[in-house]
Amino acid sequence: MPRLVGRTSKTPLYTTIAVLILAAATALEYTGEIDLVPGFGRDNPSRRSTHFYDSDPRRPIEP
Repeated sequence: MPRLVGRTSKTPLYTTIAVLILAAATALEYTGEIDLVPGFGRDNPSRRSTHFYDSDPRRPIEP
């Protein structure tokens, strides 16, 4: 029979790490950085995909 006297359980540590990873993945999915679940997250596009500048400054900007 093994001696388990004095040994501590690492279950709380593993549970905390798993919850943090799940929270990070959910946040990335919600913001649109990853797309694992279709239809989940915000409807507006990410700021990375929008252009805040005009590619041709000589062309008039249309509203």
